Amino acid sequence: MVPFGRNESFVGRETILQQLLSRIPPDANQDNCQRTALEGLGGIGKTQIALEVAHRVRDQHPDCSVFWVPAVDATNFENAYRQIGEALGILGLSDGNADVKTLVKAALSRESAGS
Repeated sequence: MVPFGRNESFVGRETILQQLLSRIPPDANQDNCQRTALEGLGGIGKTQIALEVAHRVRDQHPDCSVFWVPAVDATNFENAYRQIGEALGILGLSDGNADVKTLVKAALSRESAGS
């Protein structure tokens, strides 16, 4: 679930790309979920780096799910989790009192997740 296409003009940044690609793929740590965050000032290319990494992981590991969760604000964050939940077919999302993030986390934490 990556909301943007690949930037065919993306070049450089191989050092940071390789650092991220060594940490994120499913075989990096078999016993734990691979998560990472990019931080820095606006306009330095974090989104483009994240997009390239997401596309490379998806290309190299087609059975691996890649979820894009923008942390621009709480609403976008919550909406991204809702979209993940809908894509995974999680029940109970439409309940007005549902804690969407908890439901998604529980679904992804199940032993059967990804199979």
